[in-house]
Amino acid sequence: MLDKSSKSISIIGCGWLGMPLALELQNRGFNVKGTVRKLSKIESFISSGINFYQLDLNNEVVCIPEIGSEFWQSDIFVLTIPPSEPANYCERISKLLDIITKQPRHLSIIYTSSTGVYGKVKGLTDETFPLNPDRPGAAAVVECEKLLLCKKDIFDVCILRLAGLVGPGRAPGKFFAGKKNLGSGSTPVNLVQLDDCIGIIVRLIEQEIKKGIYNVCADQHPIHRQFYRAQAIKLRLEAPEYGIDSPDADMKIIDNRLLKSVMDYTYIYPDPMKFN
Repeated sequence: MLDKSSKSISIIGCGWLGMPLALELQNRGFNVKGTVRKLSKIESFISSGINFYQLDLNNEVVCIPEIGSEFWQSDIFVLTIPPSEPANYCERISKLLDIITKQPRHLSIIYTSSTGVYGKVKGLTDETFPLNPDRPGAAAVVECEKLLLCKKDIFDVCILRLAGLVGPGRAPGKFFAGKKNLGSGSTPVNLVQLDDCIGIIVRLIEQEIKKGIYNVCADQHPIHRQFYRAQAIKLRLEAPEYGIDSPDADMKIIDNRLLKSVMDYTYIYPDPMKFN
């Protein structure tokens, strides 16, 4: 049985996903540490027992926890930093990995990637599909994946390709409310709810699944027109309007079967039409 109290987890990027993940892991008995861009952010979490450190990769002068500090002495590192500045993203992640690789223990890294790495695809898309990102942020994430996989002989690497994220503060009904002539309304929706992201990462850690690349996406894929109209109406907002479907539209359907099989995971929110 996994001795949770002996497992130390450092979460790099305690933001929208990283902070509730840190709190959930702490509640389950793990020894958790985390980074935040601004220390003022943690005032409401002081009683959690989590040690927070400042790390800001977006500043010209990169601020990182002191090398040799307790933060870097962990068994598992969870990287949940989005590519808000794609041009420098991989370089700055590389600096963190250089520090992590110097730790005198065998460790694991869980990286939250994106299904955007596939670009525009038609049909069911699993983890073996070639990567063809069509946006700078997604291209930066692909480079970061490559960087991590090049170091898989040094530490165990688990890559989670997350679909579009929804949850508190990210109500899908607001994404396109009131917008006109959006284009192809027949494209499939690929989304995942925050609680499932947290549940999957916790399951990975508890089951000690240390390696692999997995898509993370709700089971069902309503079409764009149907889903976003319904979500806007649910919030009493103006429903979006769609134009003519384009032959170049992104028609990919993210296949989540590998993760569900390996982890025996059942999604909390399998149907986006029933998202809160």
